[in-house]
Amino acid sequence: MIPNQWYVVLESKEVGKKPVGVTRLGEKLVFWRDSNQQVHCAFDRCPHRGVQLSVGVVHQDHLQCPFHGFEYDASGQCVLIPAEGRTSQPPAAMRLFTYPTHEAHGFIWIWWGQNPPADLAHPPFFDNLDESFYYGSSIDPWEAHYSRVVENQLDVAHLPFVHYNTIGRGNRTLVDGPIVTWCENGSKMMCTYVFNRVDDGTPPRPASQLTPQPDQVHLELIMPNLWQNHISEEVRVLAAFVPVDATGDDEAAAVEGHERALSGLGRIDLQLLGIGRNGHIAFNEPGSSLGSRTRVKTLTQDTIIANSRFFGGDETKVPKTALTVGVGTVLEAREVVIIVSGYNKARALEKVVEEGVYPSV
Repeated sequence: MIPNQWYVVLESKEVGKKPVGVTRLGEKLVFWRDSNQQVHCAFDRCPHRGVQLSVGVVHQDHLQCPFHGFEYDASGQCVLIPAEGRTSQPPAAMRLFTYPTHEAHGFIWIWWGQNPPADLAHPPFFDNLDESFYYGSSIDPWEAHYSRVVENQLDVAHLPFVHYNTIGRGNRTLVDGPIVTWCENGSKMMCTYVFNRVDDGTPPRPASQLTPQPDQVHLELIMPNLWQNHISEEVRVLAAFVPVDATGDDEAAAVEGHERALSGLGRIDLQLLGIGRNGHIAFNEPGSSLGSRTRVKTLTQDTIIANSRFFGGDETKVPKTALTVGVGTVLEAREVVIIVSGYNKARALEKVVEEGVYPSV
């Protein structure tokens, strides 16, 4: 997933009076409405004890945790800890990581990123759609990364094969062009004009020899995940390709999500870690940068052997990579406690105590 973008994530009708918990872009999120029907979004996890906030309620426009009644406002700030009394001031660090939201045209967007600009503009929409259209909607889950789904919907060459008896009728296998342009609706909207025809033995014509017509069938994509098939002036197909899970192959999304979670909570108060016999902390192997952040690391053979005890002693079952917090994040914590136990870690402990912290330890 590409950060710092507006993503359509829900239909408006999916968020009602109660909080709604969903997985989007590989993250557990909660959505709720205030008394003005404004939609808000945050991580679906209370920072106090990790409870799922979507199981709670909306109380006086605040999202209330179902465990201890902590209440959070639209900015994510905790504004009430009932056990401390209504006149108490909750710590500033007690807050949720939130995303900016926008609701229009029956959709809900979130701006998926960190540090949104103060002048954040609303997401663009198709300027050739208005309230005169009647529509129905349905949800169709695909077992594919959303970028593959977008790619599929812009692929005009597959139509006569996959959709030979519907939209690909006519055996129009030869593709002239197509013409792909960035449209007038901002730099994020791309138009693909379709020129499929029956193969008559002549070579495909290049895009430079083609002229699109205003009423011609074409595809419109507003980056990153909103698509329209402009069939005619009266008929359209509109789709939002909503990223749900961050699959095992989408390591970048997992890394990005972890960093956003940490930045939303501020510095770590207490970082409690063990140490490997080769000196690694978390899964930061010797040689890791002292400024490193959350990332995927390839494990050394020593670490694989040490972790095989969790897999019945079978080294072949131990993952070869791991998602780890970075050394830089650890060093930013207000307090770091390293627990060292066992003779085989004595040398690593000696190096830290006698020689200090440096990349090779």
